[in-house]
Amino acid sequence: MTNCDKYRNINKEDSYLDEIDSSIIFGLIDINRSDNMFKIESKAFLPADVIKNGNQFLIANGYMGYRGTLEEYTKDEMVGLNLAGIYNQPPRQLDPWRESVNVYNPLYTFIKINERILHPTHVQPSSHIQILDMYKGTHYRKTSYRFGRTDVMIQSERFTSQIDKDIICMKYQFMATDDIEMELYTGIDTYVFDLNGPHLERYHFMDTEGIFSADANTTENRIPIAVSEGIIHDIGVEAKALLYNNQPMHWVHFHAVPNKVYTLYKFASVQHSKTNCVAESIASVKRAMAKSYEVLYKENCAFWEQRWKISDIEIKGDENAQLAIRNCIYHLISVRPYADHQSIPTRGLSGQGCKGSVNWDTDIFMLPFFLNTDIESARRIIMYRALTLEGAKRKAAKYGYTGAFYAWESQDTGDEACSDYNITDALTKAPIRTYFNQKQIHISADVVYAFNQYIDTTGDLTVLEEGGLETVIECARFYQSFVTWKPDLKIFVVNDVIGPDEYHEGVNNNAFTNYMIRNTFTIMFKFIKMMREYNSEFVRNLIARKGYTEEITKMHVVERELFQQIPNDQGIIEQFDGYHELEDVSLDTMVARIDNPSEYLGGKFGKASPTKIIKKADVIALMALFPDEFTRRIKEANWNYYEPKAEKGSSLSDAFHAIVGSEIGKLDEAYEYFIRSATVDITGKEKNYNGSIYVGGTHPGANGGSYTALVYGFAGLKREGLYLKAETRLPKTFNEIKFKCIHRGRIAHVSVKNNGAKVTWEKK
Repeated sequence: MTNCDKYRNINKEDSYLDEIDSSIIFGLIDINRSDNMFKIESKAFLPADVIKNGNQFLIANGYMGYRGTLEEYTKDEMVGLNLAGIYNQPPRQLDPWRESVNVYNPLYTFIKINERILHPTHVQPSSHIQILDMYKGTHYRKTSYRFGRTDVMIQSERFTSQIDKDIICMKYQFMATDDIEMELYTGIDTYVFDLNGPHLERYHFMDTEGIFSADANTTENRIPIAVSEGIIHDIGVEAKALLYNNQPMHWVHFHAVPNKVYTLYKFASVQHSKTNCVAESIASVKRAMAKSYEVLYKENCAFWEQRWKISDIEIKGDENAQLAIRNCIYHLISVRPYADHQSIPTRGLSGQGCKGSVNWDTDIFMLPFFLNTDIESARRIIMYRALTLEGAKRKAAKYGYTGAFYAWESQDTGDEACSDYNITDALTKAPIRTYFNQKQIHISADVVYAFNQYIDTTGDLTVLEEGGLETVIECARFYQSFVTWKPDLKIFVVNDVIGPDEYHEGVNNNAFTNYMIRNTFTIMFKFIKMMREYNSEFVRNLIARKGYTEEITKMHVVERELFQQIPNDQGIIEQFDGYHELEDVSLDTMVARIDNPSEYLGGKFGKASPTKIIKKADVIALMALFPDEFTRRIKEANWNYYEPKAEKGSSLSDAFHAIVGSEIGKLDEAYEYFIRSATVDITGKEKNYNGSIYVGGTHPGANGGSYTALVYGFAGLKREGLYLKAETRLPKTFNEIKFKCIHRGRIAHVSVKNNGAKVTWEKK
């Protein structure tokens, strides 16, 4: 049984309703869709799962993300309404630790009975269920409590609008089986959960004809933010406005009619970065209320239905894999960039983990999904890098280099958000100096790799005119200034870096990094040639205006003479200079040395650092990104050598192993890596802490990597000019994979079975 099995799906024959007392008469809101492979379900309330469920049941629309918490939850349960592209550094912080901003919670709702709030950590529920309907992008919950002979039931559904990005809607219902006195509170929770806050100041509250608004500014750049909410209910008693713990709340006190279902609709708007945020949010709430909940809900479902038509992957024969890949696709659609200046953070919109920053996860792992299904979002991912070029140039200059050194943790301006001390010792809580921001130089090459993927897939050269070509050239300039000439060996070397395997710092000639640097020069020359044929005047003016001519000429030498790790007699590519001299211990031996499960294994004193145990297999990653440049024999040799040494400390590593494993016929192992990656946001088993620093949240990088492993690994999809081809490498549990793919403006239908593969094209 896999980890997915306990998150079973529901249908009419297998329903949670069977587990609830038969006297409770209302059913779950609109959840009986026949296809049970689009739902994630949790059937019990476990306090230990509160944080995991917040990630697992996330709803988002690219503009904002609302964690999968219950309506009565507060910051104690990590409620988060996280905004895309809004960052702040609290004034008390000496170290530059900026993070994304959580804002006030407009869905805050609870019921009081006998002066007790119905909150599952305070009052034990008699039953509880949470469901994420991924087909509709909607979160559901149903919780029942027993007071003597009286059962009280609460159920709700909510969604972030995919049409009106600032809108989030909720339908909240409750009932009691006997006459009982109830109090309903609903309003805006202004106590915000922050990892490193507070981020909001100058809080102000308004009541405009029953629509509540709370507005504030961020502390650093004074970005205005407003949250407004309005309600419609059928309780029959007028709601009064009051302050509850200094929070604006609507309050209704009444006697419940036995078995009568009461309904509350909430419409909320979140606005930011405008001079009239409050007025805009109030007007948006009014429009939503006038439109009605039912219309908004149907519009939202229609969006998801259309998006699933192009994005879905059908897997026949393996229900666990089917559910898992749809969960990955759901999360990727949910966090797609909503504007041209946006990209996708490492933890999506699930909160402030990893500072809400953009990393190589987006360029390397997520981009392939959007290239196949959503070109507009793919273009935004690419253009985010061009639009933040100045931040990358500032970082390069800070360390004494020219060109563009892209941030390891990039935010709104592209400047480096990764601090020198972003990990703490799990035992002593003392800060640990890391060098991710200074030595992970492969990030600029990852950006260039992504540009190349976009151009090869779409043929859209306008991105190069709109800053892309300059971005690629500036990345090449950075590497030209970084490499060191060794006259005795007549080669350029790359010293003192960190590859994807972050456990080993300050290494020389990391195989992945050196290869990606050379690829950067190759792509730059390719793009210059393409653009000279497409718009020669543009290229000529750019090179002349920026004074690139002499540097570009010298780059040919760097490309040709840059040192590359080559296979030894056994076919092994050394991960970096001196790797073979490290202590050769088994993974079990290294794990036995760990003193605390949350301790950091890399850096100066990490348990993995003096050994060959690695966080990510850099050489396997290289072969996954350049599948046609290594023979099967070389891939097999390096898989056999590095796979046992991978500690699996990163959700990103699994996808690379799944891709290469599928290429060399290790399908059982590849499947295990794939399913581990694809279920990371279902099981919640990924590491949530680096030392004592919380880095948890959703994992869109792993989601994208799982998609890539399925499409380019098991289905063997390849792009060859204007054409696509596929080949079968299916795991034994798969009978067929079916999906659609956009290529050069056309939509292909791909079907891969055990006896062959087929690609057909939709008519234009």
